[in-house]
Amino acid sequence: MDVLRAYGPVRGLPRLALLTVLERDASRGEMVMDGLAVAPELRGLGIGARLLQEVYTIAAEHDCDRLRLDVIDVNPRARALYERQGFRAGVTRRTPLLRNLMGFEAVTTMHRTITAADRVPGATS
Repeated sequence: MDVLRAYGPVRGLPRLALLTVLERDASRGEMVMDGLAVAPELRGLGIGARLLQEVYTIAAEHDCDRLRLDVIDVNPRARALYERQGFRAGVTRRTPLLRNLMGFEAVTTMHRTITAADRVPGATS
């Protein structure tokens, strides 16, 4: 989702600035996924899983052996999708100061190994 379109310039610019500060670097052999969205009326149709499969393929094409992402506490559907896809929860960071600005107060980092099946476009792991 485009932050400025969703929040407008006055409320969106501080959010973008904060997201820039929170940007994370990838470790060697790791791809960091930052954002996946499916329109509300299309959720539950497997689109998120298909998008993730494409990300796995791209990670494999770039010789990455691990994919990392962050999921926020107010998005349990996304977390459930990631868990079904083989992601494992790591560290959860509490961010109570972000509740008013960003609408969430905890972020969990999740990881998934890129498998041999991910190296074949269209394969499922």
